[in-house]
Amino acid sequence: MKTREPQSIPTAYRLAKRVQGMPRSSVREILSLNTTNELISFGGGVPDDSCIPLDIIAGAFENVVAKHGTRAFLYGQSEGENDLREFVAATWLTKLGIAALPEEIMIVNGSQQALDLIGKVFIDPASLVIVERPTYLAALQAFSAFEPAYFEVAMDGDGANVDHLTRHCSSKMATFFYTVPTFQNPTGICYSKQRRFETAAVLNRFGTMLV
Repeated sequence: MKTREPQSIPTAYRLAKRVQGMPRSSVREILSLNTTNELISFGGGVPDDSCIPLDIIAGAFENVVAKHGTRAFLYGQSEGENDLREFVAATWLTKLGIAALPEEIMIVNGSQQALDLIGKVFIDPASLVIVERPTYLAALQAFSAFEPAYFEVAMDGDGANVDHLTRHCSSKMATFFYTVPTFQNPTGICYSKQRRFETAAVLNRFGTMLV
């Protein structure tokens, strides 16, 4: 008796619609070039080995294990360890003049996780998101999974064009403005102090969220 081979389900029926049109990850392609010592890539933001303080990291790891034991390896609070959130609120944010309670702080594994969470919480299909032109490609990768539409703001040597930003914000349809104001990726531009104040004033005027 012949055994019937199981039929495979076409990929189109297994994947969500928003995934079918997603391009390959540009970040993954860039980082894949760093697997060999024959190439020094400046594209992926990967530091030289000499810049990684192994002794300090190893010492911190040992301190955590000595203090917390097996608890260090168990599931914790999804928003981050409370001691760490209290530390961030009392030190780093205080220095920046930001009054925040520990319960208002979320610790993430990196900026990409934060961008993904922001997309999940704030972006609906066709939501309007303001971005710089050009902008960080991995942010577009994170946001585009949630199918927004983009407004682009031109850049000059001082930062985002305030007139363009004002025009987009004045529609009161934008979900948020995503910017990298210091060493912008990919241009390397740092917003001038004056442009930072002007940008903040526009966002405050129209109640547009800043990411």
